[in-house]
Amino acid sequence: MAPAPAPHDPLTVFLLAALVPLRRRLAELLQDEGMKIVGESSSASDAARSIPVLGPRVAVLDLTVPDGNGIALCREVRRTSPGTRCVILASFFDHRAYGAAMEAGASAFVLRQIRNHGLPDAVRRAACTEPSVRVSSGPGCVPGRSAGPAGPR
Repeated sequence: MAPAPAPHDPLTVFLLAALVPLRRRLAELLQDEGMKIVGESSSASDAARSIPVLGPRVAVLDLTVPDGNGIALCREVRRTSPGTRCVILASFFDHRAYGAAMEAGASAFVLRQIRNHGLPDAVRRAACTEPSVRVSSGPGCVPGRSAGPAGPR
């Protein structure tokens, strides 16, 4: 497990998304918010190998990729890299997928949009919560406090 980051260290993020243009947009969005992308992949199996080695504080996992899905990967990441929080990225809200993501240990479930301004907040909040706390994609981050379930608003 990676050592705890110093307060001034950038928040480290791993990105899993099948489409290169989407990963580029997500990386740019998060980097513009001061986060550091430590790895990215279009493959769930590659991400499963990389995340425990890289030790990001947060893994943003697309719900569906060609060789798997973000929910199954989240479950594996929680087991192999317990210090990494998972944020599931979805094209649309699905109650079953949301429930499965929360059961798998995801910290947030965020809808993918071209201008997804909620993602940086969800990543920040996921990074400063305990694994059992679920966060929404609202602004701010108070360690140890839940903002309630992340769902449609």
